[in-house]
Amino acid sequence: MSDIPPEWSSYWDHVFHRLNKFHPLPEILVDWALHTVNLASEWVEQQYMAHLAGRPLIPSPPKLDVPTVLACGQLAFLLAEAYWNPIQLDIDMVRYNEALTKRETGMNDAHKKSLLARFPPAERMLLTHPSIVLDSGYRVIIWYIPEALHGYIQWLKKVSQYLLVFM
Repeated sequence: MSDIPPEWSSYWDHVFHRLNKFHPLPEILVDWALHTVNLASEWVEQQYMAHLAGRPLIPSPPKLDVPTVLACGQLAFLLAEAYWNPIQLDIDMVRYNEALTKRETGMNDAHKKSLLARFPPAERMLLTHPSIVLDSGYRVIIWYIPEALHGYIQWLKKVSQYLLVFM
């Protein structure tokens, strides 16, 4: 059993209280944080697979706090939505990678022109919803997942940055 009181069970609550110096809190044990991250990642994977298969969603583990459950649920949903919106490009990333020189700087104009001739750029597109971008060999190049960070986490990050300025 953890020495962390239930009202401070969330990592983010712990960080918030540490930054504000409201209460002297015990240090978070490394194995507790690792266990919580592992629990959350396994639940996200299960939720993601349930979304893809059209199965009922799995209940959240009771050890996760509400903000973490909301953030993980949103992430699983957005990952599944991205998977269902593939965009395929007409470029082979393996061949493109082989055509690049080691420590490519992009400063050699002749090399840039030869790469553009061999691998012409795709049409410009604006990604507006979660998607995956695939190359011609169906390899994932990019997972585009806007709003993957839950609003609570973004807010907490802004608050912690603001508080660090005044410490």
